[in-house]
Amino acid sequence: MPKALSPQLNRPDQIHALTSLRFFAALYVVFFHEFPGSQKIPSFILHLISLGFISVSFFFLLSGYILAIVYLPRTKLETRNFGVARFARIYPLLFVTLLADTPFLLHQRTALYGIKPAIVKTIGTLIGNMLLLQAWTAKLQYALNEPAWSLSVEAFFYASFPIIGKALWRLHGRSLWLTATAVYVFGQLAVWLLTVPMHMGELKFHPLLHLSTFALGILLARWQRDNNSRMAPAGPPTTLLYATLVLSIAAFFAIVQLGHRVPYTNLQHGLLAPLFAAVIWALSYPQFRVSQWLSQRWLVVLGESSFGLYLLHAVVLHWYVGTSEKMTGEQFAVYLFLCVGLSVLSFYYFETPVRRWLISAFKSRSRETLEAASDA
Repeated sequence: MPKALSPQLNRPDQIHALTSLRFFAALYVVFFHEFPGSQKIPSFILHLISLGFISVSFFFLLSGYILAIVYLPRTKLETRNFGVARFARIYPLLFVTLLADTPFLLHQRTALYGIKPAIVKTIGTLIGNMLLLQAWTAKLQYALNEPAWSLSVEAFFYASFPIIGKALWRLHGRSLWLTATAVYVFGQLAVWLLTVPMHMGELKFHPLLHLSTFALGILLARWQRDNNSRMAPAGPPTTLLYATLVLSIAAFFAIVQLGHRVPYTNLQHGLLAPLFAAVIWALSYPQFRVSQWLSQRWLVVLGESSFGLYLLHAVVLHWYVGTSEKMTGEQFAVYLFLCVGLSVLSFYYFETPVRRWLISAFKSRSRETLEAASDA
């Protein structure tokens, strides 16, 4: 049983259940990308796996929520320290995975263009990815370590956070709810209007179409902080937390059952954000029994390593079976073990030491605990 924690989520280290939840979200992405499938598996399960891309929207919303909790309640947001903390968290592993995936891109392009053009094109692609431009142009989106596109979007969020975060944090009461409704409705409307008449590949990753999901995470944190200040010390009733969680899960499975009748492009751009927000809200209270189960240390460790799992799995696949082969079920089990194991090793023996070194080298004072950093 984890140690007792205050039910009020006012400190950024009280996020154990949400940290663990990141592991399951990242694992969902891995299954979506690499699960070999089988005719013996029920179609409902296969369709469930085919929706694994929704985890990225969950990450975007959780990122806004955690960053808001860590930085916005304070009187001043130190943008330099914020920028250093974010760079130190995401860039080292991104840099390594891009380099590790480059030989496979070079091999593919050599077969298509010959060695000299392939080298020139690959160097250009590598530079564009290292500059985190891949979400802005379709030419970079499927080249190197495809899941890394979301970090290009996150970088845009980080750049806009000091502005939109401060603006949204000033909202209270009715204006907060009206803003949240408008952000969600107009965000989904923009996705539908822009992606239906245009080719999906041109806009699927565009940061502006994901910004509403990130903003909703900030608004959730703002509302929860206001609500907590009016709430009894024991927090919300446990029955309400259970009801919120059960209804959210039931709504998700209903959407899975509806199949392709749900707008695919909107699913990719935060259509399920209200469900994600409800789950995050319920699990953020440590007196909740489900939160306590998710706060077991081994699950938290996997959650802390989820960024590595998300960013490493495509590269591991290339080194494991190459770029075109399809895995068998047994190969997939070994592959999954490798991905999870390497992500844990990466977090403790590469990401964390390098993050601390960069923060020290830039003489920065990060407000992020290791756990908060892994969530944001």
